[in-house]
Amino acid sequence: LGKLDKITVASENANFKAVDNVLFSKDGTTLYLFADYNSTVKAYSIPEGVTTIAAWAFDNCSALATVSLPSTLATINNYAFENCTALTSITVANATPATLGESVFNGIGSDATLYVPAGSKAAYEADENWSVIPNIVELVNKYQITYIVDGEVYATEEIVEGSRITPIDAPEKELYEFVEWTGLPTTMPAENIEVVASYKQVAVSITINKYGSATYASPYALDFSEVSGLTAYAATGYKTSTGIITMTKLNTAKKGVGLFLNGTPNTTYVVPVLDE
Repeated sequence: LGKLDKITVASENANFKAVDNVLFSKDGTTLYLFADYNSTVKAYSIPEGVTTIAAWAFDNCSALATVSLPSTLATINNYAFENCTALTSITVANATPATLGESVFNGIGSDATLYVPAGSKAAYEADENWSVIPNIVELVNKYQITYIVDGEVYATEEIVEGSRITPIDAPEKELYEFVEWTGLPTTMPAENIEVVASYKQVAVSITINKYGSATYASPYALDFSEVSGLTAYAATGYKTSTGIITMTKLNTAKKGVGLFLNGTPNTTYVVPVLDE
């Protein structure tokens, strides 16, 4: 079974609970399994109250770049973060190092940094299991990034001042392609910031009426060449003596052109947008 399947099965047992594809003990003190195996999830904060991370809980989560560990954490078992190859930022809230099992951080990023509370760097450096992490830095300040999508708060994240920012993944939007988080710096400044998701429209949807036709004018240039079952026409002539309008079939249409469309009745078609 894959990790998500295991979580689905285990969550049916009264001794476990699943929260956002993460499996916990019923009382929330043990994190057993993180389901985003080979996904694009890049950051995760383990909730306060968790005291134990089970063996292999995060192993092979190859996209995970940032993880925050709670102040309540006391034990991380064998291979918990093994082969998390993108993991470069680990933040701990407890000044006392948690007890680590075997090869907990085996295979993480070669330039990984452990961020520890002020005054606790020496304790982590003296712990042979924690000191395998290449860089240990005492926390100075953490500030919040608020991610805005369509005018609403999508997510928030706390980042250590001066540390490298690994942006979260923006939500997918039908007919749109994500461009960037506008206003997102490379490293975290000494202030809270808001960043806004920028998208570009890559397609439009056109619905044909019950008679098999529609009229349409687009604010974007359109490409009908690969849209099966839909034919676009534009008026290219008019003869006053007969009242006949000449219609020409188009494979592409410039923005603003009035179109007459034929297709399957009561069907919605997705038509790609042209850059030019």
